[in-house]
Amino acid sequence: MQGYGSIMVHVRAEGEAGQAVSLAAELARRFDARLIGIAAADVALTMSVASYGSGSAQLVTLRMAELEDKLRAAELLFRGSAGAAGEHVEWRAFTEFPATAVAREARAADLLVMSPRAGARNSSFMSEAEPGDVLMQAGRPILLVPSGLGELSASRILVAWKDRREARRAVRDALPLLARAERVQVLEICEAEESVAAARRRVADVAAYLRDHGACAEGEARLRREVSASRELAAAAAALEADLVVAGGYGHARLREWVFGGVTRDLMADPTRCCLLSH
Repeated sequence: MQGYGSIMVHVRAEGEAGQAVSLAAELARRFDARLIGIAAADVALTMSVASYGSGSAQLVTLRMAELEDKLRAAELLFRGSAGAAGEHVEWRAFTEFPATAVAREARAADLLVMSPRAGARNSSFMSEAEPGDVLMQAGRPILLVPSGLGELSASRILVAWKDRREARRAVRDALPLLARAERVQVLEICEAEESVAAARRRVADVAAYLRDHGACAEGEARLRREVSASRELAAAAAALEADLVVAGGYGHARLREWVFGGVTRDLMADPTRCCLLSH
């Protein structure tokens, strides 16, 4: 992969998403890529709606009209934050469950840009696509953008290595960014001293692979010193002054929800820097 040909950014139908759109637009300009904005939402039907009796249909019609207004407002926000990109900008909007729409439409993009989950909202609408749901269904990498961050230089990148399929996909999916970085550190965190030597061989292989693709990469394996692997990654990223962490997204289905590993869960819940995750 030499670059990203198309980048999709999720715009919440409720709430501010201008900075994530600005970051996605800057990436699209950097790679001369098509920028696709997407919003999806549905009316949150509750038991209280049934109490309206014959008026419930009118209430749903009213809510749908409000929903269409919110989607139009999201489009205006997207186009205003995307800047002048001319024919390289496209908009898509749907009245359906957000994660379903975003995961499906991801077929059109190399990379999805999303914000972390904002938390519970007291709203009449479902307008937020859960990043975890999209990650597990889309078959595309997700770039999570922390609140308040509107740019990504990706000059220093930390790769959180784990010798599994998800990490290999993440490295491959992040190649356009990794190849342009000033410094890339591939880090494997070990739980036992006796596993460090084997881990060093693994990260050396990954660093060599990245150098074959033009990246300035080095490998490191270390014994965990912090209370958790997530804390260890955060300390390593801070020491590197990295503004991007690349990692595999590890999870599995349980009943009606996705259950994620500790590091994946922490990266998605409250990232302090951009995170590129692949499953």
